[in-house]
Amino acid sequence: LAAILAIGKPVAFEASADISAWKAGPGFAGQLTTTYALNNRWKVFAGVQYRYLPLPEQMSASADSAANTSVQYKYSFGLERLETRRIHQAMNTLEIPVGIRWQRGRLGISAGLAPGFRLSVKDRLSQIRETTLGGVEELDGYSGQGEKTGFKNSYLRMSLAAEWRILPQLGLHIQGNYRPGSILTPSEATTPDKNFWYGDAGFCWHF
Repeated sequence: LAAILAIGKPVAFEASADISAWKAGPGFAGQLTTTYALNNRWKVFAGVQYRYLPLPEQMSASADSAANTSVQYKYSFGLERLETRRIHQAMNTLEIPVGIRWQRGRLGISAGLAPGFRLSVKDRLSQIRETTLGGVEELDGYSGQGEKTGFKNSYLRMSLAAEWRILPQLGLHIQGNYRPGSILTPSEATTPDKNFWYGDAGFCWHF
């Protein structure tokens, strides 16, 4: 949901929440924004946004490296080998969107840029236990805080959005996003995918 609290005539605040859709699955984003009206048609805006996006399978390839796989040995009534593997699942980021917006009647169009900064990475951990007495057993996986190694600290996102006021105070908006480059650092083992497209959709409430 999104809300606009106006202070004076030219300045307003916005709070929005969106569902994100791209090839790795759905994510979400929440944003606080300040807008300034240049005239009755044009506004500029700046804000802060939290974004959660699942990572595509290609970005989990580094889980096969030694850095994301650990092996432990125990000796108790035979030899036990426990292998733990980390697979990157999702990323939490903070973005600073800035841009310009055009409004005519119920229709609003905006375009902007948003530098993004990595907050954390979510991993899926899987374990395989092998014993000399009981054979091989795959244990239930669990989620945990991920290692940030291999990820860039920042990125840039470009966006184009449209909003339609279905009621005087209620609007529906959609947004297309383009993120050039890759959020992974290059390595000898993998060549990261680059240039990602994804979309957002949400509701806006205007006070």
